[in-house]
Amino acid sequence: MSLLLFGLLNLAGVPACKEDPLCTCDSDVRRCRCVGRQLDRVPQHLGSSVTHLIIDDSTLTAVRALDFENYPQLVDIAIRNAGRLQSVQASAFEPLKRLKRLSINGCSSLRRVNGSFVLCNGRGCILTLNLANNGLEEVPGLTRAVTSGPIFRGATYIDLSGNKIRTVSQGEDGVGVDLIGLILSRNLISSVGGGILPGSRIHLLAFDHNPLVNVHPLAFARLVILKQLDLSFTQIADLPSQGLLRLEVITLRGVYTLKRLPTVFAFQDLRIARLTYAHHCCYFLNVRRTTTLGPRHCSKRRSKRYAVWGNFKVRNDSVKEANGRTWHSRSDFKTTRPLLHRKLLVIPGAARPLGLCIPEELVDTLERVKCSPKPDALNPCEDMAGHLFVRLFMWLAWILAVIGNLGVVALFGWLCKCGRPTGVSGFLVSNLAFADLCMGVYLAMLAVQDVKTAGKYCNYAVDWQSGLGCSSAGFVAIFSSELSMFTIVAISIKLWYDTKESFYGFTFEWPTAVILQGIAWLLSILLAALPLANVNTYSATSVCLPIRTESVGDKAYLFTLLLLKLFAVGYVAFNYLHIYFMVSGVKLPAAHTQDWVMARKLTLLVCTNFVCWTPTIVLGLSAAVGRPLLDISTCKYFLVLAYPINATADPFLYAFSSSTVGQQVRLYVAAVRSNLIDHLHRVRHCSFKSAVSNATESTYSQVGVARKLILIFLPVAPSRLIPNDWCSPHAGRRYTLSIYHPAAFKRRGLKICVWFSVNN
Repeated sequence: MSLLLFGLLNLAGVPACKEDPLCTCDSDVRRCRCVGRQLDRVPQHLGSSVTHLIIDDSTLTAVRALDFENYPQLVDIAIRNAGRLQSVQASAFEPLKRLKRLSINGCSSLRRVNGSFVLCNGRGCILTLNLANNGLEEVPGLTRAVTSGPIFRGATYIDLSGNKIRTVSQGEDGVGVDLIGLILSRNLISSVGGGILPGSRIHLLAFDHNPLVNVHPLAFARLVILKQLDLSFTQIADLPSQGLLRLEVITLRGVYTLKRLPTVFAFQDLRIARLTYAHHCCYFLNVRRTTTLGPRHCSKRRSKRYAVWGNFKVRNDSVKEANGRTWHSRSDFKTTRPLLHRKLLVIPGAARPLGLCIPEELVDTLERVKCSPKPDALNPCEDMAGHLFVRLFMWLAWILAVIGNLGVVALFGWLCKCGRPTGVSGFLVSNLAFADLCMGVYLAMLAVQDVKTAGKYCNYAVDWQSGLGCSSAGFVAIFSSELSMFTIVAISIKLWYDTKESFYGFTFEWPTAVILQGIAWLLSILLAALPLANVNTYSATSVCLPIRTESVGDKAYLFTLLLLKLFAVGYVAFNYLHIYFMVSGVKLPAAHTQDWVMARKLTLLVCTNFVCWTPTIVLGLSAAVGRPLLDISTCKYFLVLAYPINATADPFLYAFSSSTVGQQVRLYVAAVRSNLIDHLHRVRHCSFKSAVSNATESTYSQVGVARKLILIFLPVAPSRLIPNDWCSPHAGRRYTLSIYHPAAFKRRGLKICVWFSVNN
């Protein structure tokens, strides 16, 4: 009776389910889950009505071609945590006409899939192909058995993230798959070849979180459509431009190696750009200002030739790039996107085409792009100098600083070489001149870089701010500023000590000066090196100053610098005021006039330090507490007006106007003048000696005697005459000759005594 009932149920189409301790199915045998380490192959005893099959924690080693032939109704297959699975035949899923979702996850031994997945067949398409977190080393083959229909209808979402894929190479011709997404995140991909998935239409292509370095210039060129591209947290240095015309969303977060983008005209349909650097958004914000000619000029040009952009109908004999090379040279073009795709954007990385008549519709489209991160107060879309006034004054400041401080260093070096050292004061002032010379070098680096990038700084901003040049400039700036500050404090201490102790006969000694300057150098180098160790950063702005306030360490560093400057201003002012009151209290003749002279000089010293350091202190403290008073564009005025004041004024305040230096110079000039007079004196005497020698030679030859010649230089007063008998004679007849040159030498006369004897 039971056998008869079983047969009748089968004839009626009711599924039969055999008992299996490793599998559990629902009441109508449509959803089955098989679990167990004893499961070493796909179960074959489940009913043909099964639509959902899950195999968990099994010991499967392979999925063979006929493993699912008994389950033609399968819609969803999931194989999870099969650590021994090594081989999967893609053809095993081809007979499953109703299959919509296929998941194979957690199979670390699975290296490759044999064959190609048929994503679409006559009855439907696989909507989800999840092969994440396996050990795959290559992208499985993908194909479709039917011709593509409407865009992305029946498209597949493929997840290959978390595998061990190392490269994505060129696919076979005519693949032509439609994909909602192809996710290749968190693999080991280092390169992408040219022409991947030719003829395919892909909505989202993700390569994020890969050690990707090289992307072929034609990697996306053979894609029919690509809507979204994610290359975040990769290491690419160049972004291909071809194949991106219809791209709507591009994500490039954390791609610090990508310093420049292709021309903005490679993204004609772009709506959203998520980038790494704020300066890259300037490409889109400045597209109208930097690339288009005036309407009147363009209307004249359109009468003869036109540029090709997107869907706009145009004709052009030759459209050139910014560097002068021709993009295409073909007449009477038809207006299609593929034409532009093939002919116009042929080189990646072009900075921007200049002097082209860009259609207004395209400019409007690019200006509406939602780009992030947006340029902020620290990184506006402008040149380094920002304004012509800043540029001119920057050049003036660095030239004065370099020439003035080089002159001070050369002067003190010259005096020391000539044996006229200037003591402790000269040592301190020489250190100050070197520090201020470094400030001039910093301003020179900014000025030269500004000239090189004028009008196109956004193209070079990332290269400059993240490169060695900006780090070097920032280091020099902080080192110069701190060393100058510490040295000015040391000079004020020296002046204060000498003034206070001069009444008792004490002076500021060399060991103390050397120790103070040694500490100043060590602290200056340390403070300048901290941003290189990621305590703040020099790459926050175009002027390479460490003004980032994102972390506690950044703020602590800023507060340290600014409080040191605040202390220096107060201490120097106190010392100079104390010096004035000490000296003005001593009543000497003409003391009132001397007091005013000293007061003017000390006031000038205090005021230059105050004007130089106070704006830096106020603006820096306001930025450190999160309430900046001015943006970086306005701060650049203070940078060139206030920051280099000490560097340009110190040579005159501390060196050229010093009475000690002036006295040493005057003494040296007097010595040089005296030596020069002696040299000229010897030159004239040698001329006379030659003449006398010639005369005596002829006389001696006549008388046949030996000759002797003695020349004696005698310093005398200008009006004094030296008698001829002053020269000491020898035996025999003597002849003497006296010569005096009062016109040639104002303070020194010359008497030349020529003595010779003739033996009879």
